[in-house]
This record gives sequence, C-alpha cells and structure tokens, in this order.
Amino acid sequence: MEKKYKFNLMGALLVAMVGLSGQAHAVFYDLYSGMLNQKGDQLLLSKCGIVSVDFILEFETPQLKGQLPDLAANGIVQLHVKGKVEEKDGQYHLMVHDINHITVGSSCDLLDVSVEERKQ
Repeated sequence: MEKKYKFNLMGALLVAMVGLSGQAHAVFYDLYSGMLNQKGDQLLLSKCGIVSVDFILEFETPQLKGQLPDLAANGIVQLHVKGKVEEKDGQYHLMVHDINHITVGSSCDLLDVSVEERKQ
C-alpha cells in the first residue's frame, strides 16, 4: 500500500510539471537608477553609489528610447528604469523594459549632492 501511494504522488507531480511546462513563463525585472550619460554613440546608465557601475542601455522598443530627453540640451538627467542586465564581453548591458521616472537637472551622484549641499 505504501508503494502505491508513493507512485501516485510521483505521478501527480510529474503530471503537474508537464502541465506547467506548456504555460507561459513569468518574466521578472529589476529596478535600476542612475545618471544618463553618453559615450560615443552609446547611452549609459551610471549607477549612483560609492562604486559607480556603467550599464550600456538597450531598449525593447524605439518608443522607450524616444522618451529620453536630449543630453546636450539638458546636461544632468537622472533615470529610473525597469529591466534586465546581461554581461557581454566584460561589459554590462541593461535591456530597458520600462522607464519609471526621469528627473532633469538633479543628480543622484553622491559627490554632486555633497557639492550642492555646500553651496547652500
């Protein structure tokens, strides 16, 4: 009797796993914030913090890139995005799924913040 119970439990688990394999998989994204910069023809997100990390920005759709302000006209742009990071050839590439917030004229860089506080 005990063996039959184990077999039925294993069979039920196998059926459940096979049933789930045909369904769509959930996609999870992380949140990233930093300063928008440009290096050559690449847009970068420079993560603010004690150690700065640069992410080469890539966009799921051209419309997302079109939401960004012109860096030449605005200078300082803080960006908050939802996306996924992948390492390619020793560089981090951030595939942007959504832009959560854009702040023009304000920096999240700790060195910039401390300079602004000293001016006041």
